Amino acid sequence: MPSLTTRTLCSQMEYNVCSALLWRQHGVGPRNQERVVHSVLRRLVATSSRSYRKVAQLSSTRRMAYDDRLLFTDNYQCAYSLHGVSRQPVLVCRYPMVGRTVSDVAVCQGPHITGSYIIILDDNNNLIQCNLLSGNVMKRIKLPNRFKFKYLNWNIYLETLVASSTLSNGRGYAILRAVPLSFQCYFVLAADICRNLSISDNMLTSENNKRVGIYSLERLLGDESSLSNLESTNGDSLQLQSHNLIEPLTRTISKLRDPLFETQCGGGYCVVGDSPPFHYIVRSLDPGDDSFYIRCLHNSYCVGVLECEQRHLAAGDHSALFHQDDSGRVIHQTPYAVNVYCIDSSQRQCCRLRLLYSVDVSSGYQPPDAVQTRSGRQVVRPTTYTSSSDIEPIHSFNSEDELQFLWVTMIEPSDAASVLCMNLYDDISGEPIRSFPLLTLDKDNFSDGAEDVGVDMDLDVILVFRKHRGRWAVDIFQLFENE
Repeated sequence: MPSLTTRTLCSQMEYNVCSALLWRQHGVGPRNQERVVHSVLRRLVATSSRSYRKVAQLSSTRRMAYDDRLLFTDNYQCAYSLHGVSRQPVLVCRYPMVGRTVSDVAVCQGPHITGSYIIILDDNNNLIQCNLLSGNVMKRIKLPNRFKFKYLNWNIYLETLVASSTLSNGRGYAILRAVPLSFQCYFVLAADICRNLSISDNMLTSENNKRVGIYSLERLLGDESSLSNLESTNGDSLQLQSHNLIEPLTRTISKLRDPLFETQCGGGYCVVGDSPPFHYIVRSLDPGDDSFYIRCLHNSYCVGVLECEQRHLAAGDHSALFHQDDSGRVIHQTPYAVNVYCIDSSQRQCCRLRLLYSVDVSSGYQPPDAVQTRSGRQVVRPTTYTSSSDIEPIHSFNSEDELQFLWVTMIEPSDAASVLCMNLYDDISGEPIRSFPLLTLDKDNFSDGAEDVGVDMDLDVILVFRKHRGRWAVDIFQLFENE
């Protein structure tokens, strides 16, 4: 075998899978070996000599989900690894239950210092922190019984969580530290202001009467009850007792004051980007205008407008959001295209929205013919996708950030059944990579809405979730070399 040197490897601009593996073995090239592994895996997925095959199917009468490399079944009571013998899913562990059912969970594949864990909120207001892979209980605390806590979300990922209750004469919120699981803050929002609220990054987002506001949670709670020093206050502080019960002493927020940011938007749709320079997306207030507006956060300057070109479509048939890789890119999805934009800030005076690429699947599509009314007007009826002969081409889309893929799933109808297909594109340039069929769906069940279908891609694994008449099923596809 010829000697392998740094010079020969680094001189190759486009290395194949074999050379990339040798690169990793000899420690040549980038220090981040995880990027090398992902580069190898990307080439394996992209090559036409390999294809996806269905390796297993799991079913359940309760909710199924995939999170952080594990498949959860029976409403998060069982965890499966997808890399068992012969690529079959293998049961990793069962998580202990205190209540009857699981209301919500938060999963964390943390660094080696904190480890990986799952926090389960059950129907009896118990919070149970378990080791993700062994199921051993790490900590258990009890939330106050004044409210029925049902939702659990990350406030700051890997650091704090927020548990929220159902709406009943107000809504209770508990802020908890993740490691070790411990109480940090507890408060109540009055019923007239907590209809549409969310908490993230110590900020509270409220939507009321087409007005969206973002508020500092620490400012709402007051300086004396700051999230950083609430546990050390005197007298009325909320303490964890020896039996880990949070005392139901509350602070009530009856009015939202001093917003950090406030705007008006149609349908309460407002999305704020996570990367600088910060922008936000809002829907038009005009009922006859279904456009999205991208504006600067600091001065509300409009950098671009996104419209759906297919005017015959019903309102709500397109969406706009920021890319999940925190690059600041904007994704605009219409029924027949996925358009990716960047916010160009090269000009000193202002920013502008610039199209990077468009994934268009409308080849062969013919819009419905216009109907002439008695008065002589030409009317195009909105498409609602309720008939079995008119299925929306783009079923779903997302990105695989580690492999830098943008994937789009489509439903290709036929006489007897509909085929779920996946198209892969380069997430940076939009260049098509490959396309392949995944699953044959029952055309009648899918077209009339009786069967819900969801798709997820994680590295070289593809999962298709189906829910039909109260039963869940997941089909697992993995990459194989063609025979």
